[in-house]
Amino acid sequence: MEWVKRRNLSKHGCTVALDKCSYDEISWKILDMHEHLNMAIKLRLFLKFIILYWEKFLDIMDKFFRLDPKQVGEVYAKVGRECMVKGLEKDAIDLYQKVLVLNPKDRDAYFQLGKIYTRTKNWEEAMRCYQRTIDLGLRNHEVYYRMALVHDHFDQTDEALKCYKEAIKLDSNHDEYYFRLGLVYDSKKMHDKAVNSYEKAISINSQEPKYYYSLGLAYDGKGRHEKAVDFLRKAMELQEKEVPIPIDNE
Repeated sequence: MEWVKRRNLSKHGCTVALDKCSYDEISWKILDMHEHLNMAIKLRLFLKFIILYWEKFLDIMDKFFRLDPKQVGEVYAKVGRECMVKGLEKDAIDLYQKVLVLNPKDRDAYFQLGKIYTRTKNWEEAMRCYQRTIDLGLRNHEVYYRMALVHDHFDQTDEALKCYKEAIKLDSNHDEYYFRLGLVYDSKKMHDKAVNSYEKAISINSQEPKYYYSLGLAYDGKGRHEKAVDFLRKAMELQEKEVPIPIDNE
């Protein structure tokens, strides 16, 4: 069925058919008109927004560009931290590098870059950034701990030992530091010192299965097999509490 569009031409006193349109064509034309109307409304709202907030926008931009380099660096660093939390490592690296362009001696920027490079397993760059942090005078337990992890990765046991000890010297309340120190002692067959380190880790956190497991292995290395079994059992008990073994009801 077709619909005939007609218009009265008053001059000639007659009605002329201008064109013929199917229902589908009319529907598409109506939809097209609707889309254009929506676009016009959106454009009008956008222009209204610009008019209302233009002065405020200019004020914000003016304040930003009037910031001194240190303040701009703080803005970059803040956004960089947010990128790290969201897992946007590449963006975070770019932002912290901008911080260093503005302030080449920003110790925290080097430290944060080191953490990102460690996360992304770029060990050489991580080491460079941690070392630079220390060279700039930042004596922080976490810097030495993370630097020790990099030394561990490269099997540089002597350097790792020094860094773990320095981290503990600066803050002795971290069980993980003692545990990592114990692992290095174990790798060097220094089982007595490994036992001492694991026991200190357990004194801080008595609910971590891996500490008892490593302690058991250290005692086994010393030839004290019965004591080793006791600690290995303790590790298994704690592990079962953390991850309950499913019971087969069949």
